[in-house]
Amino acid sequence: MEATTEYQMNIPEERRKRLWLVIDEQSEVYEHGKSKDWCAQVFEEKFRRGRHYGEGYIGNTQSLSKLNPEMLKNATHIACVRTQDKKERNMIKNRFNLDNETVGMLETLREREIMIFSNEPFLVYDRWGRERLSDRNWFKGKMFPPINHHKALKKK
Repeated sequence: MEATTEYQMNIPEERRKRLWLVIDEQSEVYEHGKSKDWCAQVFEEKFRRGRHYGEGYIGNTQSLSKLNPEMLKNATHIACVRTQDKKERNMIKNRFNLDNETVGMLETLREREIMIFSNEPFLVYDRWGRERLSDRNWFKGKMFPPINHHKALKKK
């Protein structure tokens, strides 16, 4: 992982392309309160400094409360499915300055429903293709089925 930052640093800024790092089950790599091994230290440094070198970060976790509070503070977007844990709903509420009604929707999301929270308003397109900026910093919608969600092949 350190090599990616070094590589990005050596590219002139005007030619640098965004590099996305995707971490699955990030709480397994870095869980707040756990003793830090080398991997967790590199991971934390990447998260904190990567954006300066054109690196973006996408991570997922089953438990937001296990992450380092610094990671939550620096997150620009959070996507959530149904969230039963009141502590985690309050973390999202406080991070994005949400009202109780909005954050309460997290508890009642159904299968494939998702809410995304952001520091910025969302760009929304209507059914005629016109775009406008949303007047809120959250979006509720439906997810596409997962890639592995498909019908069995028909027998010939």
